[in-house]
Amino acid sequence: MKVLHLLATGSVGGIEVLCRDIYRKSTNMENIFCFVFSGGEIAEDMRDNGADVRVLNYKNKDILKLINYLYNLCKDEHVDVAVVHHGAPINHIALAVLKSRLKSLKTVIYSHGNIQDTLRENIKRGLYFRKFAYSICFKRCDAVVAISESVKNSLIQRYGEQFGEKINIVYNGIDLDKFKPNCDIGMQNRQGSVNIIYVGRLFKAKGVDILVKSLAEISSEKNFICNIIGDGPEKENIKSLIKEYKLEDKVVLRGVQKNVPEWLNKSDIFVHPATWEEGFGITIAEAMAFGLICIAFNKGALPEIIDSGNNGFLIESVSEKSLSEKISYCIEHINDEELIEIRKRACESSQRFSIDKTVLDLEHIFNRLCSR
Repeated sequence: MKVLHLLATGSVGGIEVLCRDIYRKSTNMENIFCFVFSGGEIAEDMRDNGADVRVLNYKNKDILKLINYLYNLCKDEHVDVAVVHHGAPINHIALAVLKSRLKSLKTVIYSHGNIQDTLRENIKRGLYFRKFAYSICFKRCDAVVAISESVKNSLIQRYGEQFGEKINIVYNGIDLDKFKPNCDIGMQNRQGSVNIIYVGRLFKAKGVDILVKSLAEISSEKNFICNIIGDGPEKENIKSLIKEYKLEDKVVLRGVQKNVPEWLNKSDIFVHPATWEEGFGITIAEAMAFGLICIAFNKGALPEIIDSGNNGFLIESVSEKSLSEKISYCIEHINDEELIEIRKRACESSQRFSIDKTVLDLEHIFNRLCSR
């Protein structure tokens, strides 16, 4: 079975990393990865490791050129399934046209976020065209892959119950060879500072400013170090907040780190303070694999990962006070049997989110489409 994956760019991002993992773990799919606008670190890494990578360097105005290129590619390579990953309208229009011109081709939208995020509804410029392109593609495609129940529900609410049957839930997966679960947590008895960690991009909706302010409320009474792993447009603001609250000795910006598993392995508490309806939280699954106590606000798909009080904690109220109270509680009781059991169950829960299972689920969906 030959599968074409259509992406906007090949730079470092969650979607691109997932596609690289799909390539690495596929056994029954022959994959082609087409990066429409530009390549990047992930695209180069995939090519260096033998993947069939096509970098087109097209612009939005090249939509007819893209359609013709993809049409010839699908015909010449005998592509069975075409999957669009990124929300660029040019990709959605191209996939819808391919579906009408190549009757045997099966087309799939891979929805990596809730519909509001996919369409970037907070940006008014070009919104009408983005809505039009996605709607045409969504209604014509053979199947949709949603990364969570939350994403599926957002699509049904937008386009109607009649499309529910073609939406398949496939959770994002982590590489359990890299994020090796170690559920033997009972022997830990930390006496020094508690290690808190955040991993992710630094932009407003990720809530890292709330994390810093919540830590400021307990910095004088609790012994902790918080490492912030990642980069993004909020970096300077976060740096200013750390200085304003005199947290330089307790909160450290580490930037982008390639050895994230090592950072997680020496941490105790993972805080994911996102304030938006996030489609999934892959870094939470990664943290769970190392038996970290995961704390997040009850938003989007996060209740599908964290069963509050069982394998982590969800906070109902999005505020610095509620977050600081939960972090303070976890620091104070870090060696208690309750939290040790939560850490063990977190580790066990992480194994639901394996990249091997993700790829097997995708292969099953694509095979089912091709057998119709």
